[in-house]
Amino acid sequence: MGISVAGLHDTLVTASSGPGGTGNAEAPAYTHLLTCVRQDATSRLEQTVRELGADGVVLSAMTIHVRNNECRAHPGGTDHFAEVVMAGTAVARFADQRRTGRPPGIAVLPLDPGHRRER
Repeated sequence: MGISVAGLHDTLVTASSGPGGTGNAEAPAYTHLLTCVRQDATSRLEQTVRELGADGVVLSAMTIHVRNNECRAHPGGTDHFAEVVMAGTAVARFADQRRTGRPPGIAVLPLDPGHRRER
């Protein structure tokens, strides 16, 4: 898993570049908050995969939650929080990839005990 949470307090710069100050435009401070949290969660997931000795990961779920709270330290201000959770399955190679020969065939056995193969 890779989990990251971060917060951003509105300042004059972020408040004036937000949705109320720019109309229908990107707010760079909020985009940066989400980008940083997503990158940090990805780094933490990669670190976990390396610690397990795996070769990679198959991501099975990713959630992003964003919420705003009234700032308790500065009345009238707003704090923004972003949380990213990534979950996946670590994968590893079973065979040495440097081998140049053709891999052996896989035997297929019938599961039906009454099954008889005719010759």
